[in-house]
Amino acid sequence: MKTFRTVMILLMFGTICFPAFSQQKKNTPAQPAAPAEKKKPVYTGKDIPQGPLENLMVKVGAGGVTKAEYDFFMLKTANKGRKAVSALSDDEKKQALFSSIDEELLFQGALAEGAYKDEYICWRIIEIYKSSNTTARIDPRNFTDDELEKYYKANPAKFTRPASVNVKGLKFMTESEQEVQKVMKQVAANPDSVKNWVDIGWIEEGKMGAGLPQRITDPITKLKKGQNSGIVYDKSVDWRYIFLVTDRKEPELIPYSEAKGKVKFELIGAKQEEMKKKLVDQQGKGQTGISEDEVLLNSGLQSGAQRELQNRRYIVEWYVTKKKVPREQLLPEMKKKFKVEILKLD
Repeated sequence: MKTFRTVMILLMFGTICFPAFSQQKKNTPAQPAAPAEKKKPVYTGKDIPQGPLENLMVKVGAGGVTKAEYDFFMLKTANKGRKAVSALSDDEKKQALFSSIDEELLFQGALAEGAYKDEYICWRIIEIYKSSNTTARIDPRNFTDDELEKYYKANPAKFTRPASVNVKGLKFMTESEQEVQKVMKQVAANPDSVKNWVDIGWIEEGKMGAGLPQRITDPITKLKKGQNSGIVYDKSVDWRYIFLVTDRKEPELIPYSEAKGKVKFELIGAKQEEMKKKLVDQQGKGQTGISEDEVLLNSGLQSGAQRELQNRRYIVEWYVTKKKVPREQLLPEMKKKFKVEILKLD
């Protein structure tokens, strides 16, 4: 019902896309372009970090297949055959080994092709490294009530219900400035006498409401009961609107018993940020002139975050897509380029 009501409001108001919230001339100067988003860091070193290669079973160029990676392909082979790993035949185990080698060959090809120069790949490495050293080490089940309540009392702004207003709106269907000013005077004198108001409902500060963008709703939430917005222009369709506040609720601290779930969520975020800062401080010692993300990227590469299953798979697919040929056609070239040496078998 809420979604249907929102759709009806939008249909009655038309496309809502306001450039500003204030009385202004129709020929408003264009806003300056937003600053370009800061570029994500990429690896700039000359070497190609492999990360720790513990318990290697196969050496592949500068990298290789670890026991953990081989076990993954064993499990994958077992699942494909709908059997337990322990039930795999010798041929199936060899198949798993050769599949893991092929994957590593493509992975090494991707690294040689410049995977660490790709912003998104580097962002993934940063995130997995950061998460494994922060989020993965936080267990909300260990939070005590005293700890939660202490955080709640120390951060009341996080747990205060923002101001909200009940609003109705009116779209002017005339181009006559005289008619607009006439309606405006009527709204100021006796808004109930004005026809065609549309009930928009409650709008909360800091959030969109009824399909209205936040740059419109936030100024409306600053109004008091009985106040109107003045004329608001929608430059995209050259329509004009007015909004009237019919009721208002002031900001209110949410009781601890009601806010406890949010307190736990916010405390997780605070601990993540605290742990991230310590991680950066620790890993960035002795390094000057580099950003926080660059510290995390370098540390992530040294720790082997690039070999984490999802990252590794993405890097391989990135390489195959870049080469624009099936992986089977890439493998012969990779086998010539990277020496393969089997060190041990199960």
